[in-house]
Amino acid sequence: MKNLFCCILPLSVLVICANIPLSLAATDHNIQTKSEGWIASGKKLLGPSWSKNPKKFDVVPSPLLYQVTAEYSYSKEDGNVDAEQHRGSAELILRKDLLTSVTRYKVNKKETKKALTGVSVNVESEKFFQALRYSITDWMQVVGGGDWTIIDTAKSLDSRSTVFAGALFDVIERPDFSLWIGGFYGYTDEAYKNSTITDKPKYADFTSVDDYSSDNFYLKQNLRWNISDTVTFKEQLDFVQTLKESDYYFWTLDLELDFKLTKYMSFNISYTMDYDYSPFTEAVENYFDERRLAGKPAGEMYEMDTTLAAGIKISF
Repeated sequence: MKNLFCCILPLSVLVICANIPLSLAATDHNIQTKSEGWIASGKKLLGPSWSKNPKKFDVVPSPLLYQVTAEYSYSKEDGNVDAEQHRGSAELILRKDLLTSVTRYKVNKKETKKALTGVSVNVESEKFFQALRYSITDWMQVVGGGDWTIIDTAKSLDSRSTVFAGALFDVIERPDFSLWIGGFYGYTDEAYKNSTITDKPKYADFTSVDDYSSDNFYLKQNLRWNISDTVTFKEQLDFVQTLKESDYYFWTLDLELDFKLTKYMSFNISYTMDYDYSPFTEAVENYFDERRLAGKPAGEMYEMDTTLAAGIKISF
C-alpha cells in the first residue's frame, strides 16, 4: 500500500505538467474590484477563481468574502437486502483581507438489513475540518488547523483528532488549473471502538487496544482543473504519517467530476479511497491470523475502503 501512495502524487503532477505549461506564482493583474457593504460573495465579486491566494490579486477586497457549498446523495435498496444510505457534506469559506478560514463537515449513515436472516448492520461516520490560512507571498500561505473524525464505525474509530501547522504552496496557478501542495507538522490522538470486536461472543478473548497518540507529518495536495465552462475535475489527497511508530499511517484520496447544471447547482460523481493502518488495525489482523492458525473461524480486517457516489451540489 505504501507503493500505491508513493505513485499517487508524482503521477498526478506528471500528468498535469505534460499537458499544461508550468506557471509559478502567476499574478492576476486583470481583476480590479469595487465593492460596497461589509460582506460579499467571493465568486460574485472576483469570479470562479476567487479562492486562490489573495496576494495574486492587484486589489484585496475590503468586505468579508464567503462561499457556501452543500452536497447530498441518497440511495435505497429493497428486496433480499433492505438498505438506505445518506451522504452529505457542507463547506464554508470565509476571507477577510489576507486571512482565509475553511470549515468542512461530512456525514455518512447507512442502514442494512438482510431479509433472510433479519440481521441489521448500521454504519456511520462524521468528520469535521477547520483550517486558517494567511498569505505571506503570492505563492505561499501559512496554515494551522485540525481534522477531527467524530466517529467511524466501519474502521472501529471512536474518535481521531489531528492538529497541524505548516505551509501551503501554489505549484501551478492558472485560470483553468491549480495545484496546491502543503507540508505540516502535527499531532494525532486516536480512541478505538473495541466493542465492535469484543461484543462478538467468539471474539471475547480479544485484548482491547489502548488509545494511541503521536506527533506526525501531514501532507496535503489539492488539484482543480476546469475542463470546460461546465465540467470540473478535482483531486484532493490527505496523508498522515505518525512519527512515534512509523509503521502507522492513513490517507484519503478524493476524485470528483462536477457537471454544472445551473448557476448555483451541479451534479457530481466522486470516488474515494480511504486507507488506514493503525495500532487497532494491526492488533485485529494479528488476532485473526492467530485464530486461523489454530483452526478457528475468523473475520477480515481491511485496511482500504472505497466509495463511489453521485449527488447534487449547491454552491453560492
